[in-house]
Amino acid sequence: MKKLITVTGLLLLLGSMATGQEKLKHAVDLYRAGNYSDAVAELEKFGAGGHGTHQSLLYLGAAYQHLGDKTKARDGFKRAQLLAAVANIDGETPLKITAKPKPDARQVPGTYRNGSATIAVEFKSDGTLGFVFLVKGNPDEFTQACIDAAKGITFEPSTAGGKPVTVIKLVEYSLDRY
Repeated sequence: MKKLITVTGLLLLLGSMATGQEKLKHAVDLYRAGNYSDAVAELEKFGAGGHGTHQSLLYLGAAYQHLGDKTKARDGFKRAQLLAAVANIDGETPLKITAKPKPDARQVPGTYRNGSATIAVEFKSDGTLGFVFLVKGNPDEFTQACIDAAKGITFEPSTAGGKPVTVIKLVEYSLDRY
């Protein structure tokens, strides 16, 4: 009897995980189609009660960025950063960054010894960058150098079903002059 209950519990858990992945995929498809308001509605439901995943929170922040709500965008990106990165949505191949320029340290006054920045970047299906959004960083001079560097990233798009797709990633930069 105990084994039957355990097996039943595992089947229910696996079923709910599959449903969650399907809901996330649907929300991401809405985002990729440019339906940002609908994507927000679905992603908010997906993350209700603070149960969002790294990926759902990245797309939530990105959808808010496209809708012009920088405060909610930053919140989504920061919450995503707190969670460990998880695997891509089933069937997707990850994007490949082919060049990641370094920030121009000459833009940072010599009085600063270190700094860091986290930038949310939209890697579009056509091989171009969409938005480049500062999630957090200091000092200000360094964050601008990081934003400028991030705009120079080149990449091969992620694919799903053999077709290129748009994805959102957090890019980290750091400065250490010690």
